Amino acid sequence: MPIIKKGLVDDLQWCLWGLRGEAYIPGELHDGFFDNERFKAISHSEVRAQYIGARKALQTLTGKRGALSFLPNGKPVYSENGEVSLSHTIGCAAACYHPVLPCGIDIEHQNRMFSERVIQRFTHHDEMEDLMRIGAVHFWCAKEAVYKANGSPGLLFNKHIRVFWNKTSPFDEKPASGKQMTTLTGYATTENGKHWHLQNQIIGEVVLSTAYLIEK
Repeated sequence: MPIIKKGLVDDLQWCLWGLRGEAYIPGELHDGFFDNERFKAISHSEVRAQYIGARKALQTLTGKRGALSFLPNGKPVYSENGEVSLSHTIGCAAACYHPVLPCGIDIEHQNRMFSERVIQRFTHHDEMEDLMRIGAVHFWCAKEAVYKANGSPGLLFNKHIRVFWNKTSPFDEKPASGKQMTTLTGYATTENGKHWHLQNQIIGEVVLSTAYLIEK
């Protein structure tokens, strides 16, 4: 299960991890990130791979230090200094780490389709014009990343999380070089008055979205 790509957004580090081509076993996974009882309870091989891959991605960012636990709402807690977040989809997993600020990460395949009813459940009506131009998956991933970073259950994606993209033109047309841009930046607001930096990366067939708190 190799690293597909690592990146840095200001002080936030992220890692995307591939799940193909190896046996789904813990291997060199740090004991502090591995719950043997929880792992044994997972019967599906893809879910096992996602469990391991997300933690190996995190280990790449933090080293073999500390331990990982989870709040009742599922938010991961890192025992050392810093904030972390995990994500996974079919074929890959991801993690991010920020030394100080709350952060979140989400990944999804670019070709994921959303019904109109689902789009209405996670999109504010003022976002629809950008969504039609950029693609629903970018809003979905961004709002998932913000939801994870915020860490409080109950936020409604279509009412309480608003996404504003600073750079949308690279997704409207190809630049003069003929190569499509692969980064989208912006920010989000949540109803609790917090602002979140957003960046979406297109890596192969995957959209990777990261969010971290903007200090004011």
